[in-house]
Amino acid sequence: MLAIRLPKQTAFLDSISESQKVECYMTKTVDRKTLMELVKDDEAPCVSVCLPVNRAAPGANGNRIQFKNLVKQAQEQLVAGGMRSSEAAKLLEPVSKLTDGDRLRQPKGDGLAVLRTPSKFHCIDLPYACEAAAISGSYLHVKPLVPLVANGGGRFFVLALAENNAMLYEGSRDSFDERASADLPAGLTEATPEAESGRPVQFHTQAALQPPGRPAVFHGHDTEAATGVERVMRYLREVDEAVCAALAEEKAPLVIAAVDDLAAKYATVNNYANFVREPIRGNPEHTGLDDLQRMAWAKVEPMLNAERDRAIERYEQAFSKGMGSNAAIKIVETGYQGKVDTLMVALDQQEWGKFDSATGRATGDKERTLNSEDLLNLAAVFALRHGATVYGFSANELPQEARAAAIFRR
Repeated sequence: MLAIRLPKQTAFLDSISESQKVECYMTKTVDRKTLMELVKDDEAPCVSVCLPVNRAAPGANGNRIQFKNLVKQAQEQLVAGGMRSSEAAKLLEPVSKLTDGDRLRQPKGDGLAVLRTPSKFHCIDLPYACEAAAISGSYLHVKPLVPLVANGGGRFFVLALAENNAMLYEGSRDSFDERASADLPAGLTEATPEAESGRPVQFHTQAALQPPGRPAVFHGHDTEAATGVERVMRYLREVDEAVCAALAEEKAPLVIAAVDDLAAKYATVNNYANFVREPIRGNPEHTGLDDLQRMAWAKVEPMLNAERDRAIERYEQAFSKGMGSNAAIKIVETGYQGKVDTLMVALDQQEWGKFDSATGRATGDKERTLNSEDLLNLAAVFALRHGATVYGFSANELPQEARAAAIFRR
C-alpha cells in the first residue's frame, strides 16, 4: 500500500471542488517564493507528473499520449494507496484536462511539471527537458524544479534601464521573458514628475554600444543639471526598491543593461545582493531581446560554473572532515533536522526508499515499491525548507559517483 495520508473521506470531494475554484495556477515559471510554498508542508495526497516535451512536432499526439499514460499511472498509484477511484479521478480532473489543451499542443518549454494536492494545482513550463515521472505520495516531486530557482541553476535577471523605461527580465541559457510580477516605474517622468524639478533631464543614448567611462550629457544650465541628477538618482532608487521587492526571495545574478553613466549611477543605489557589476553597455531600447539574453548569459555563465565548482570543492573539504556525506539516507535525515547547508543532487537519477516523519528516520529500497519515495527528492524538499543552497547536477558531474552530496551545518 502507498504511504499516503488521505483526508477525511466525507469532506474530500467538497475540498477538491472548492480548491479548484481558488488555487488553480497555470504557472509559466516558478520563483523561489513559489517553490518555498510547495515544500513548506506535505499536504497529502501529492501528485506530480513530469513530462519531457517534444517541441519539434508540437501538433503531434506524442506529448498527449505520454502525458495521458503518466496521469493514468498516477491515478493507479492513488487507488493502490487506498483512495476510491472516484476520488482519485476528481483530484486529477484538472490534470487530465491538460491532455486536450494547448499546453501540450503548443508547448512553451522543453519540459512540463504538473503538481497537484487537494488545495494546489501548478502547471509549470520548464526551459529544459526533465525525466518522465508519475509520482503519488506524501511529498510533491519538486526536484525537477531545482534549476529554476536554486543557485547554480542557470537562471539570471536583466534590468533593462533607460531614462524613459525600466523593464525586468528573467532568463536562462534557453529562455528569456519579462518578469511579470515586477512593478517598476515606467520611466523617469512617472517616478519623479517634472513638476517637482522643472525641466526634464535628458541623456544622449546612442543605439551603438558605448565605450566604458563615457559620461552622460545633460542639457540646460548647471543648476538645472544638478537638479536633473538628483531626479535621476531618485528614479534609480525607486527602480531599486521595485527590483528588490520583485526579487525578494531570489539569489540568481542580476545584470543591468544601460548606457554607462546610468549603469554607474544605479550601481551606487543597488541593494540586490547578487548584482553583476559589469553591465551590458548601450541603450537597451535599441537592443533586441535575443541579444540581451545572449549578452547576459555570456556574463553569468562563468560565474555560475565557478559557483558550482566552488560548491564541489567545499563538499570535498567538508567530507574529509566528517561534515559532509554522499549517502542519501543520511542526507535526508540530516536535512529533516535542518542541518544541511548545501545540497548537490542528481536530477537524472532516483534513489527509492521510505521516510518516517514521526521518527525522522529513512530507509532504502533496492527498487521502487508502491510506498517508495524518491530520497533524492526528499533531500531537496527538506534542504529547501530550511533555506539550504541547492544545486542540480547530472549524475556524472557529482563527485565520488554519488547521486547526492551534502555539506552539513556546524
